[in-house]
Amino acid sequence: MKSTTLDEHIGARIRQIRRERGLSGEEFGAQVREYVGTGWDKPSVSRVEQGKKPVSASDLVAVSLVLGCTIADLTGTTEPVSLGAKAVPRTDAIVGGEDAMPEVEGMARFRDAAEALADVRHAWERYAHLIDVARRRVGEVPAVRRQVERYRDKVLREAVREMESAFGYREPVDGWEGAEAAARRNPSPAMLAAVDALDTYPIPENGWQQRRISRGRSKR
Repeated sequence: MKSTTLDEHIGARIRQIRRERGLSGEEFGAQVREYVGTGWDKPSVSRVEQGKKPVSASDLVAVSLVLGCTIADLTGTTEPVSLGAKAVPRTDAIVGGEDAMPEVEGMARFRDAAEALADVRHAWERYAHLIDVARRRVGEVPAVRRQVERYRDKVLREAVREMESAFGYREPVDGWEGAEAAARRNPSPAMLAAVDALDTYPIPENGWQQRRISRGRSKR
């Protein structure tokens, strides 16, 4: 699989931040040209952003000034990039350390979080559907109920062993809860699925979302 080159990475970063700033390619190029004097017409901006035209050091400084970001914002990456003959695992530590990209890194992590939440929503919707089917089978077929009960007991025993191994739980005494109580209070996904399949309480379709948004502020 073809790896991303550093020029492609820098170009993509320029395009991303330019769009976040609300600048058209033509406006952006004109502002860069005020610093460097030549080049940076609209076709040149397009070639740079596609990684087809390398950016010189002076151009990189001008771009950073126009976009209001650091050079690290444009060149730093935690992903492998190719320098031409050889790939390097990451560049962020070289160009300024892990904290060199606060604005762009923050927006990147925000977008990652939004995508992760979308994954959670889709996974929950799939879970709610599947557990509903499982419940019907548990109610209809005694053998299925017995199998799920054995599964529940098995994962509980495994969780208890893990609690005992990790935290050295003793038998409950003087208010000190035992490993089984702790395991039940902190159930694994497998244990929760088994409990959900065996019980009859309603599984909320929007269980992934436990808050409401009002007037731009979240309320728990």
